[in-house]
Amino acid sequence: ICFIHEPSYHSFLKERLGHRIEPGPIVDREGNVLGRHEGIPFYTIGQRRGLRLAKGRPLYVIEIDGSYGEGGGQILRTALSLSCLLGKPFRIVNIRRNRKKPGLMPQHLTGVRAARLLSGATVTGDSPGSTELVFAPGAAAGGDYRFDVGTAGSTLLLLQALLPPLLFAGRDSTVALSGGTHVPWSPSFHYVSQVFAPMLERRL
Repeated sequence: ICFIHEPSYHSFLKERLGHRIEPGPIVDREGNVLGRHEGIPFYTIGQRRGLRLAKGRPLYVIEIDGSYGEGGGQILRTALSLSCLLGKPFRIVNIRRNRKKPGLMPQHLTGVRAARLLSGATVTGDSPGSTELVFAPGAAAGGDYRFDVGTAGSTLLLLQALLPPLLFAGRDSTVALSGGTHVPWSPSFHYVSQVFAPMLERRL
C-alpha cells in the first residue's frame, strides 16, 4: 500500500473501503479518551504523526497481539474480561492467528457482544472472521443476562470472560447461556458445577 499512485493511502482506502471503515475513540493506557480516530486502517503501530493530539508529549498507537502464545481465543477472552473489570480499553490484532480458521468465530463474537452489553462498551471490528478489534468499556453493570452462542461453541469459556467483571459489578447478576456444555479443549459443565463453582463459593 506504500507504493500506490493515489495522492495518499488514506484516499485510496476511503475510495475502496469507506463504507466499511468506522471512526472511534483514541484512548490512553489509563482509559482516558484523548480524541477520535477516522478508522483503524488509517493508523499503524508506533505511529506518532497524524494523530492530531496536542498533549505536549509523544503519543503512540498501542495494541495486543492476538498471535502471542497459543494464538487462540483465550487471549481475547482474558483481554475482554480484564478490560470490563478494570475499565481499560484495548485494541487486539491477529485474533486467533494460530488457528485453522483465524478471526472471530460465533462463540468469540458472542463473548465480545456480551462484554459490550454488560459494560456499555464502544466496539469496532465485531464481525464474523474479523482479526482486529477495538474495545473501550464503560462501567460493568450487574443484571439479568441471556446469551446464545448460536452454535455448539463452549458456553463455559464465555462464562469465563463474563464472571470476573460481574463479580465486582456491585449487584447480583444472573446469566443464562445457550450453546455447548462439553466441548473439546474447554472446561465441561460438570467441571464448572462440581469443581470450579464450589471452589469459587468458598473464596467469596
